[in-house]
Amino acid sequence: MGTSQPDHGGGNGGARRRLPGNGAVQEGRQLVEHIARLDRLNQVLFNRDRALFYVDHANHLDQAVRLARKELEVRQDIYSYDALAWALYRQGQYNPARAAISQALKLGTKDSRLLFHAGMVMSATGRQQEAQQYLRRLLSLNPNFHPLHGKTAQETLNRLDQEARSAN
Repeated sequence: MGTSQPDHGGGNGGARRRLPGNGAVQEGRQLVEHIARLDRLNQVLFNRDRALFYVDHANHLDQAVRLARKELEVRQDIYSYDALAWALYRQGQYNPARAAISQALKLGTKDSRLLFHAGMVMSATGRQQEAQQYLRRLLSLNPNFHPLHGKTAQETLNRLDQEARSAN
C-alpha cells in the first residue's frame, strides 16, 4: 500500500471536476500564483542576510556582492546599501564601498553595524578622522555590538588613535 499524495488537479484543469464552479478554480490558481510570488520575494529579501553572513565569515565574497546588489534592486534602503558596502569592502573595493556606505549613512541612523562598517570603510579609504568618529560613536553606543567585530572595532580605533598621536 503506497503513501497518499495530495492531488493538485493535474496540469490540464482536472481541479474543475472537484471544485464547485470555475470561480473557485480561478481563485485556487491565483492563490498558488500569489504563494509562488511571495516565495520568490522571500528568496530575494533573504539576500541581504545571506550576503552579510558570507562576508562576516569570509566566504563566497563574489556571491555576497552579487546578493547585495540583487537586494539593492528590490530595496534601496540604508541596510541594503550597508550590505553592499560591507561586501565591497571585504573584497578590497574600497572606493565603491565608501560610496555605498555614504548612502547607508545618509539618514543618520544610530546603528552599531552601520557605524562599524562605516569606520572600517573610512579607514581603508584613508579617511582616518571619520573612521575614528564612527568607531567612537559605535563603541559608546554598544561596545559589545557583535561577537565577531566588537574586538576588531576597538583594535582598529586604538591603532588609528596611535597613528594620529605619532603623526603629531
